[in-house]
Amino acid sequence: MIICDIGKHLDALSQHFDEYFTNDNTENFDWIRSPFDVEMSDLAVHELEELAELSCDRTLKIQFREKSLLAFWLSVSTEYPLLSNKAVNILLPFATTYLCETAYSALTNRPMKTKYRSRLVVESDMRVCLSNIRPTPRIDSLCKAKQAHPSH
Repeated sequence: MIICDIGKHLDALSQHFDEYFTNDNTENFDWIRSPFDVEMSDLAVHELEELAELSCDRTLKIQFREKSLLAFWLSVSTEYPLLSNKAVNILLPFATTYLCETAYSALTNRPMKTKYRSRLVVESDMRVCLSNIRPTPRIDSLCKAKQAHPSH
């Protein structure tokens, strides 16, 4: 029973990794690593037009030497949105893990370090810790400010 579940889980992981790490030829991404020296690429027509314009721009060629690869592609996103979006998606395949890592850190940072973790229900705490409200509200300090049983 458990061996079967583990096997299914490993198969699902394998499929997810195959989606991220395809066996495509890396020469297809030469235009990302060196947009000024590439000869041909299997891009769409509009993307090829943007690449031709980009490769003729001498100021961008200087910027390309001075910046990191990701910083360069982010900096040209307004002028060349098709190429920039495609390059950033290839350079950052795991950008979506940020929210998962934030949630895990919020969970382990606060409520998991108490003696009551066996009875822990973390949905409400995580919702507060992951909210976009800045500074993040702290429930314990808000509760201390309230009187539990008001006098009659």
